[in-house]
This record gives sequence, structure tokens and C-alpha cells, in this order.
Amino acid sequence: MVDNKNVPPSFFIALRQAIQDKGLTVRTVSKTEQSCPVTVYYEAKYNLAYLKDARLLLTTEGHPTDIVNLRKNVEPATLADPASDSEPKIRDMVNRLLPRGTPW
Repeated sequence: MVDNKNVPPSFFIALRQAIQDKGLTVRTVSKTEQSCPVTVYYEAKYNLAYLKDARLLLTTEGHPTDIVNLRKNVEPATLADPASDSEPKIRDMVNRLLPRGTPW
């Protein structure tokens, strides 16, 4: 997993745990490190303390990139999930990206 310093640590922690719960070993690598056969990149945007949208990208050597997006309407803010409560949404994204655990 490539750590994205532009995203709050709570997103990283929930994402790492959701992937590990699929039975996979997770290791943080730099963007330029090429030693992993499978890499997950992530992006997330927040509006104040609310998760607005997120994207997971799974790259596998010799296979096309798989992408999962989450886009939420955060108007009005009272209907949005605070960043601290976004774990179920992150788990849903991981389940869509890795429906059977190890896809390769």
C-alpha cells in the first residue's frame, strides 16, 4: 500500500485494517518502490471533517488497474459521515475491490 500523506491517518488505518481482514499481508511502500507484485493506491477528499469522495486503485503486474470510487453528496453536512465514522464506507470499497480476498 502506498501511503498518501495528503489523506488523514484515520483513512489509512481503516484501509489497512480492511485489507488485512481479507487475509492479505499489508506493507507500506513508497510510490517509486517496485518490489510488490500488487499495490494499492488511495486518494480521499474531505469537506471539513466529512469524507467527500475516495478512490482506491489496485495495480497488479501484467493486469489492468482496478479502480473503486466513492462519491458522496455532503450537502447538508448533517447527513455526512464524520471522518472518524467512515470505516464502513472504506470497508465497502475494499470489498468491491477485493471481493474474494486475493484476486490474482
